[in-house]
Amino acid sequence: MLGVGPMSHVFHRHARHDYPVAVAGDGVYLIDREGRRYLDASGGAAVSCLGHSDRAVSDAIAGQLAKLPYAHTSFFSNEPMEALATRLIATAPAALDKVYFTSGGAEAMEAALKWRLKPTRLNRAPIFDFAPIVVDFPKR
Repeated sequence: MLGVGPMSHVFHRHARHDYPVAVAGDGVYLIDREGRRYLDASGGAAVSCLGHSDRAVSDAIAGQLAKLPYAHTSFFSNEPMEALATRLIATAPAALDKVYFTSGGAEAMEAALKWRLKPTRLNRAPIFDFAPIVVDFPKR
């Protein structure tokens, strides 16, 4: 059977479409359970630029998960985040010296608007001017 069939309990975007079941990925390809390969032109966050099943990427992810899977940025910083911020600032315009990480474009724009409109306690003027640089990973 190529797809999930009519017995799927997943509410897909198109209810009458029989979706193939992806079981593996290889570079820019997805592979279904029949072994058919599909060029993945619809990859989501990270996959679209990193590809599927890259050993170096898998090893880096496993290494970081073994050390520290997550630390909320409202309470902690972490070494990978600090290293990435340093790399980004090294190539940013001179006036930009801080990086604010978000999970996507909508969150980044919301934060940018809040920061721009937030007044200082002394004179009610905006705290600072900035140009948000948004690198968005589309959520599908």
